[in-house]
Amino acid sequence: MSMQLSDLVEDLKASLKDSAAKFDAADDADFKRLLALAAVGFGRKRPRTLTGSISLIAGVDRYAAPADFIMQKGSLWGREEQRKYKPWDSRHPGRLPVMSVAEEEGSLKIFLSPLPSAQQIACIGSNYTFFYYAAHTLSEEAGKTTVRENDRDLLLLLATIHAMIELANSGTVNPIQLHRGMGSQSKATTASGWVEKLTAMYEAAA
Repeated sequence: MSMQLSDLVEDLKASLKDSAAKFDAADDADFKRLLALAAVGFGRKRPRTLTGSISLIAGVDRYAAPADFIMQKGSLWGREEQRKYKPWDSRHPGRLPVMSVAEEEGSLKIFLSPLPSAQQIACIGSNYTFFYYAAHTLSEEAGKTTVRENDRDLLLLLATIHAMIELANSGTVNPIQLHRGMGSQSKATTASGWVEKLTAMYEAAA
């Protein structure tokens, strides 16, 4: 099955049946937004780990974080040298910098403390590679959606939950019929009722 955004939008509409008409923003913007929300939440169940790198400069403690950065995971920079050399060996790197992330002037920055020294950079290298959790991407370009095909139904299920939450928050009380694939029972229920049922399905499946 296609993982292109337009195909995911069409399947989300199909799962919502008649209630899809309540999301009427131009260019399917509501459905794209619901899928984007689902992609963020989905990352909590299927975290996406990537590697990033920064080029260290002696005396500089902050660097730009990747655009898709969500949370740091760790770095191996200098760990091999710590294991390889004894503390009294001049090649031992000593205390390694700890990575943290904070927002500064509207953008995420990577902070290193203590500052890597010129000696550490000379011995270990200036390429500081780290692991981080990244946001999932939904794309119209083939092969660019990062959610795996075998998790497609879970993504759509989570998008449907977000749709039901919005309908419930808007005060919709009329019974809603969803696609038969959404739950073992086909009878209609309210939006708030669907939130509870679908969330239990999602948690069990994920």
